[in-house]
Amino acid sequence: MISAARLIAHKTVNGRYQSRLQMDQFPVVGHQMTHSIDSFITDSANSATALYSGHKSTVNALGVYRDSSPSPLDDPRFESIAEIFQRLTKGGVGIVSTAFIADATPAAFTAHTADRGQYGYVVDSFLNGATNFTWSNWTGPDVLLGGGAEQFIPGRTSFGGQDYYKLFASKGYNVVLNNTALNNTPNNAKTLGIFTTSNLPVWLDRNVYKQNLLRGNSPDGNKANATDVPGLKEMTLKAIDILNARHRKEGWFLMSEAASIDKQMHTLDYDRALGDLLELDDTVKNTMAKLKQLGAQRETLVLVTADHGHGFDVAGSVDTKYLNAQEGDRKKRGAIGTYRESGLSQYVVPGSPQDTGSGLQFSEGAAFPANWDPRYTLFSAVGANPDHRENYQVHKDGPRLPAVNTSAAEDNYIVNYKDAVTGFVVNGTLPVNNAQGVHSLTDVPVFAQGPCQEMFGGVYNNIDIFFNMAACLGLARSNMDPITAFNLAAGVIQVVDISFRAVSKCRELLKDGSLAEHRETAEIVDALANTTGSLGVSIRQLATPRSKDDSEILELSTKCSRTAGELLTELNRLKLGQGGLRQAIAQSVRAIRSKQFLQQKQSDLKEYQQVLDTRILIRLDARSLKESHDIEALDQSVRDLALDVENGRTTFSQLLTNQTREIQDHVNFRFDEHERVMRGWQAQQQLMKSLLFQEILSRQDQISNAFGETYGWVFEFPVAESRKRRPWSNFRAWLVKGNGAYWIPLFK
Repeated sequence: MISAARLIAHKTVNGRYQSRLQMDQFPVVGHQMTHSIDSFITDSANSATALYSGHKSTVNALGVYRDSSPSPLDDPRFESIAEIFQRLTKGGVGIVSTAFIADATPAAFTAHTADRGQYGYVVDSFLNGATNFTWSNWTGPDVLLGGGAEQFIPGRTSFGGQDYYKLFASKGYNVVLNNTALNNTPNNAKTLGIFTTSNLPVWLDRNVYKQNLLRGNSPDGNKANATDVPGLKEMTLKAIDILNARHRKEGWFLMSEAASIDKQMHTLDYDRALGDLLELDDTVKNTMAKLKQLGAQRETLVLVTADHGHGFDVAGSVDTKYLNAQEGDRKKRGAIGTYRESGLSQYVVPGSPQDTGSGLQFSEGAAFPANWDPRYTLFSAVGANPDHRENYQVHKDGPRLPAVNTSAAEDNYIVNYKDAVTGFVVNGTLPVNNAQGVHSLTDVPVFAQGPCQEMFGGVYNNIDIFFNMAACLGLARSNMDPITAFNLAAGVIQVVDISFRAVSKCRELLKDGSLAEHRETAEIVDALANTTGSLGVSIRQLATPRSKDDSEILELSTKCSRTAGELLTELNRLKLGQGGLRQAIAQSVRAIRSKQFLQQKQSDLKEYQQVLDTRILIRLDARSLKESHDIEALDQSVRDLALDVENGRTTFSQLLTNQTREIQDHVNFRFDEHERVMRGWQAQQQLMKSLLFQEILSRQDQISNAFGETYGWVFEFPVAESRKRRPWSNFRAWLVKGNGAYWIPLFK
């Protein structure tokens, strides 16, 4: 389907695209498998559950293991990543969808039910969370945007007949019901935005066939037309503004769903599905620009994926003018061209009256087709469908209904006589009680960019996306192993080293109160941004440390990262501006203030360097030596115990019951220590395997050598007796010469 979207929106010359989708530009692409517990074809509820909780479930189930009880609300529950993230970090959570907001994908963040159709309960779970459970202290999302007003307006479709607009407002939410109000709502307040009943209108109807917006779907329930409706891009960018304003320090998690790609594929309305897919890509493009504008691009992981596929593909083109002129189904099929006769895409060529009489043109360019109704369209289909008729043209009068029911007593669907009347009948492949297409087995692509992006390459299960996201967000709980501690220390070394250079450069820029440009400024800004971003990612991935040593290095890393961020901000501010006397005076005032600021930052950096030299590096050296001796001692102890059991001199139960309490404690401690060390060793191996760089063929050996070389430089480099400190100013030069190769990319 992505291939079809690329084809209709991006021009080719001699078989080569002149522009690409934003998703195409992501550095990492993987594929997820979507099987559920009880079937190899998933539905949206249990696939969303897998993505956001790491648990496989059954069809129609959200956040539970379905049991045999008749109640849909008493099944065994488990937390979603949004619930875990908010509980552990107090960070922000945003949920955005073009569907009715109680639909399966947004519901998977807070709902726990065996029946996804409990829509009123889903809305209540957004506000109140999983009640009567101690493991979740849900305080509500910071921003919730979508459709589905019928679950908020008091009445038979809302939970308990209550007015959920008022209930959200009573808990501090700004409630907005149209795009204008959404744009005007402040970013520092929780926001609920519900813009229509049912699903939001699709991109094609909001932007091209606007007469289809007249549906009596106002979110206030007065049956008026909702015409001031935001799209996915507008909702997503506003959600980012709110989350960034409320939780820049703690971090935030946002899910933004282009829901009608799936919904229009079900009804075989491929044009509307592709329009919403291109809207998704445009949203991704604008999201990346927004993150860059906020200075958060380097520290934000962006994933683009789906929860299942539809088995859609394109096999050629259709001459719709020829098709419409023929009589009889078999002759109409002659309009289909394959291979050489498929020709080139006409969607990127502005329409003209001789095509289909519409002369329709829209936004010529890379984001969307220039012509949605060309003469030559796509010969496209899904593998599983009901009886229907196809003429392969855009449905201008609104979303498609391919089949209708002929019986009031039972489901018996046949071709909708009002649909695609100039086309030919396509016999269905599904049972006759199916009104629309179904999901497929196909693996789903995953596009990744940002911190931890390398974790999302390859082929894996959908639950692995949860575990990778959780690891990247630092939601796992574990002790800091020596490699992690050394990694942090090395990161601090790099940041301190470049920060000293940044201070020096700031002083040059501010010399005599002038702000002369310097050619190395951009290089230092980039280096400082990269190292600070990498150190920040490492800090966020760590759980709360349990030892004093771990706490000290984590605290120092955090302080160092904050100081480097302040220096980076100062460097960006101190750029030569254009203007007259007024601008020069303003720059001089900034220069005076900045000199005092830089003196304080330089003092802080010297303190960090001293702490590293006198305490942390020495302790790390001692810890690494102790760990190696401990591993040998533990291995020998375990071997001795295992040998005693094997030779029949004792059994493990006797060992624990027949000896004194002191021996029992000692044995338990030794086994626990051995298990901990082995976990640390496995974590170290996993870390080594994860350090993937394309240019390194035998990466594990080279990275191990790089760790060893860096370790040697830090702990064994000759120190001048006169200074009694390490040559910090040479660290970058030492790396650039090829030593410690692992750390080099952080400077680029």
